[in-house]
Parts: sequence; C-alpha cells; structure tokens
Amino acid sequence: MQVYDKLHELTGAVRQSEQYKRYMAAARAVSGNELYESMIRDFLAAQIELSAMKMLGRQPDEDRIDNFNNLYASVSSIGEVNEFIQAQMAFSLMMDDITREIASLTDTGFDFMKFNPGDFVY
Repeated sequence: MQVYDKLHELTGAVRQSEQYKRYMAAARAVSGNELYESMIRDFLAAQIELSAMKMLGRQPDEDRIDNFNNLYASVSSIGEVNEFIQAQMAFSLMMDDITREIASLTDTGFDFMKFNPGDFVY
C-alpha cells in the first residue's frame, strides 16, 4: 500500500535528518556514564512533570520551579550533557511537527470530537 511506502520514506528521512544524527551522536557521548545518565533522567523527569502540570492548567509551585532551574544549571554546565539536552530538544521539536501534521488528519470538524486537557480528571 502506498501509505506504508510513504511511512518508510518518512522514517528514512527522519534517520537522515541532522536532528536525528545529532541526537544519536549526543546519546552515544553520554551513554555509559552513570552520572550523566542520572542527570539527564532527573532533568527530563522534572521537565515532563512541569509540562504535564501546565497542560492540566496547574501552576507549578516555587520548589518545583527552583528544582528544575537547578537541574537545568547542572546539565548546562557539562558540555556532553548540555549537548544531549539541546539535541534531544531539537529532535523532539521536529518529531512534534511531524506528529502534529499527521494528527491534523483526525480533525473531522465535528465538535463532539474536540477535547481539552482540562476535560480529563486524573
């Protein structure tokens, strides 16, 4: 089927993109260094937590914001870790653009299909 052929073309194009190559190189540079890996996990977990709170319309408290800022300062001070975070962000932006474009196909134009993050209670 042609759609799946295009999907394989897209995945190939993503693998050839500068964002993907940079991300993979940065991941290899930090892989195996337990300190770097731990710093990255902590930073990404804090980033996800803040993003989730914002999506749910909640304001993060000052302690969470301070913790995130301290983590960011730590990861920014180490070249390899900073490069990984920057490369990961660039790759994520590209993937978000691709996902958003594909997801736009599900917009039927019917109001009953529209949801807001605040519609859900967790």
